[in-house]
Amino acid sequence: MIGLAFLIPANISFSLWFFAVLYMVQLLILVWSGYGQTERSFPMDPWYTWNFRYAEGSGAMIVFALVILYKCRHYLLCFFKPATVSGLELGEQRELRVSSCLFVFGSLALILLLWLSMGANLYHTLFCYFAIMAMTVALVRAVTEGGILGFQAYASPFHFIRTFFGMDKAWTAPALFTPLLVYYLVFFFELKTFIAPAMANSIKIREDLKMERGRFHLAIFLAIAIASVTVILIHVMMGYHTGADAMSGWFYINFPQSIYTKIAAMNKLGPVDQTATHLWFGFGALLMSALLWLRQFFFWLPHPIGMIMLVNPLMRIYWFSIFLGWLAKTLVTKYGRKEAYEKARNLFIGLIAGELAIVALAMLVSYLMETQIRIDFNR
Repeated sequence: MIGLAFLIPANISFSLWFFAVLYMVQLLILVWSGYGQTERSFPMDPWYTWNFRYAEGSGAMIVFALVILYKCRHYLLCFFKPATVSGLELGEQRELRVSSCLFVFGSLALILLLWLSMGANLYHTLFCYFAIMAMTVALVRAVTEGGILGFQAYASPFHFIRTFFGMDKAWTAPALFTPLLVYYLVFFFELKTFIAPAMANSIKIREDLKMERGRFHLAIFLAIAIASVTVILIHVMMGYHTGADAMSGWFYINFPQSIYTKIAAMNKLGPVDQTATHLWFGFGALLMSALLWLRQFFFWLPHPIGMIMLVNPLMRIYWFSIFLGWLAKTLVTKYGRKEAYEKARNLFIGLIAGELAIVALAMLVSYLMETQIRIDFNR
């Protein structure tokens, strides 16, 4: 993470650690004001409970996503309005129209599948779909720009429902969106890594290397398909060979069990928010709105990406490494010449390569010695 932080723009890395420190300042103020004793005094969970940190980050994330969606609205619907992209080169026009078609009809098919096949409430399905899409758009942008090694999102449609409406009403009863909760938990709960930012970076590589569009997209599609089939087959084979109990305890045992335990608890308790978390959500939304508007006139204001990453609990681990990378880059660019920066960059690329090598070696040794060496990226 130190190496990655050195390679990304300094204003991005500054924003990532600055807002992490700002959260700690907020926490101290709340504790000093008598609202709690430690961070544990502000309960949260990835299912449906926010504390002030994740509510504030979610408010900022939604505003950021809405701005992005508004700016790219013509591209999303250009299949129906080809004239909106007529100013672009022919190949890009065709690519955008195909993407727009797949996006619109794929979204419609997914909504119909969740509603008619899985039995979810139609209105809850629409709400959850658009909420997940908005959050995904914001997270893709944040991870692509920020070079975040891994992340989780303690923000979901069910946090919104509990915080703003409560799950104790007839039209917000958990039974209405239980199929949606299962869908969300399977596909979005334990992200850690995200394929979309990698695809966004690959498009930049295609532009730089002038690759032919059709072959490029075919190669990406085949790579994803082969990787998906390979991973599924390996998991099935290893599960049958060693037994599921010998596999990852979280993904094979605890997580599947916790899904239904949590759903049963939600249906029984009908949880509501009694801590006015919606006010922190509003504060985060207002702060993000002000930041986006004021940065048009005051370029020294922090980049908004750090606010979005408040929803990522892994930032509690990453922030200091990001600070070190930012500090090193700031000092090198301020006091050194171009040659000094290039030499320092090689050093930080070496940090990344060394980490990759150590993790790969640990995996090999673990396999050969039939033991578990806890050196991996899941830290």
